[in-house]
Amino acid sequence: MSCALALLAVLTFGESTMPIRPTMDEFMGINVHTVQFRPALYQPVARHLRNYHPVEWDLGNDVGTRSTFPLTHNGVNWDDLYGKWRAAGFRTSAAVMFETLSPAQWEGRTKEAEAYGAAFGAYTADRKSVDAAEIGNEPGEFTDAAYTAQFVAMARGIRRAAPQLPIATCAVRVGASGRYHKSVDCVKDHLDLVDILTLHTYSEAEPWPTFRRSYPEDPKAPFLQPVRDLITWRDRYAKGKPIWVTEFGWDASSKTPDPKGEWAKWVGNSETEQAQWLVRAWLEFARLDVARAYQFWFNDNDEAQMHGSSGLTRAYVPKPSFHAVSHLRRALGSYRFARDVVRQEGQLFVTEFVRDKAPQDRCWMVWRPTRDDRPSPGVIPGWRGTVSRAERLALSAAPPPAEPVRAIDGQLRVTASGTPLFVFFRLP
Repeated sequence: MSCALALLAVLTFGESTMPIRPTMDEFMGINVHTVQFRPALYQPVARHLRNYHPVEWDLGNDVGTRSTFPLTHNGVNWDDLYGKWRAAGFRTSAAVMFETLSPAQWEGRTKEAEAYGAAFGAYTADRKSVDAAEIGNEPGEFTDAAYTAQFVAMARGIRRAAPQLPIATCAVRVGASGRYHKSVDCVKDHLDLVDILTLHTYSEAEPWPTFRRSYPEDPKAPFLQPVRDLITWRDRYAKGKPIWVTEFGWDASSKTPDPKGEWAKWVGNSETEQAQWLVRAWLEFARLDVARAYQFWFNDNDEAQMHGSSGLTRAYVPKPSFHAVSHLRRALGSYRFARDVVRQEGQLFVTEFVRDKAPQDRCWMVWRPTRDDRPSPGVIPGWRGTVSRAERLALSAAPPPAEPVRAIDGQLRVTASGTPLFVFFRLP
């Protein structure tokens, strides 16, 4: 085929018939952990946080212990964390990890689980410190029956003490439970206690020992399909309940694995790939019926292993992904996904975003959905509008590089690559 991507899609500028999507500012979130998080540093990235909240901190090693909110048994004051985060403009979902205590410790202790849920709910209702509570993160060591019992007990406690606090599931999927998720059927008979369905997804091209991850649009990688499956399940059994992707991400380490260590065959990604693919993943999630997506992880120590280098920062120094994600939020924060303009698998994707409260203002996001970053000229027919600016995704602290685009005879001519292009324009 020609190096020019001749796009035969018929474009219309009518309003989308799909449900209204959240703005990108409402949509984008990051995963954080307690005292390690530095609010001032990450303010450009997102305003939604998902914090891993260990129940063991509140109860010690005995589920029968009475919690002492806001103080923990290991000397942390939740008011110092959640209160300061809120004052800094963040909104937090707490992943209430009851699995930091073993299944044996919880067995037969549903009254204690409900009491903890009530205590957590009362604390959050008093302080308005968190905006949602997830019951569990990845409780894979719990049987399905044990997770269901734990979810129901804790959810009832939260409902009683904080009826307005949204309750989310742990990471769930359609089908059988696994090591890192529970079957969504665990909560099927208790949907009155479920406000949000959550799932984790990674673009894993190969399992252990490499854990090699592919690009987000790869049709061979199980990245987007679990999301689609959960949307289908939700539409059948839990119509209207929002879905959150609460973990997704890529590792980018500057180191190589220890050839004699556990992760000897682990394969990471480049820093450029991490930056490109995080942004492209958010763009792909935005076009699905997903209410929010939280990136994993906020900071790393440059370890060459799975989840060892997923941070937007390395030792709190911004990586290219930090700048890319900040650019995405800054540029599209007030925009909502509207429609697909071009969807040519393996060739070119163009999606349209509409500015909230100013629908004449639009942005086309243009990129090649491939692993390589090779630039290729593209011709998009059916164009009308006035381009205000076009810029390539920023991978550094420097201003986003401007890009030449040309509108000629009803066609928009661009250069597409693996690094997304923002084309801002106004309808006549």
